[in-house]
Amino acid sequence: MKLDVIKLDGGKAGSIDLDEALFGLEPRVDILHRVVRWQRNNTQAGTHKVKTRSEVSYSTKKIYRQKGPVAHVTVLDLLRFFVVAVFTRVQLLAATGMNCPRKCAHWA
Repeated sequence: MKLDVIKLDGGKAGSIDLDEALFGLEPRVDILHRVVRWQRNNTQAGTHKVKTRSEVSYSTKKIYRQKGPVAHVTVLDLLRFFVVAVFTRVQLLAATGMNCPRKCAHWA
């Protein structure tokens, strides 16, 4: 396939030989359509957003407590966690046949 090479001012600069197997193919309309749609979609601004709490029209109820959604840990929660962890470790030691420390051997 032989094509003319054109300069920027419109004059002919020569000719070039192109491979027929590569440049002689019929263009696929479905692929061209997808590429054009992809290019045009990427030029849009994307100005969509989610409504905030004050813009929603269905309710004015608070969506969280006055002090906020923070979970406070009490001393009893920490004590309960410690006792469960120690008791589980002692039972695991007793089940595997390992020696428990003398001060907690009676828990097993």
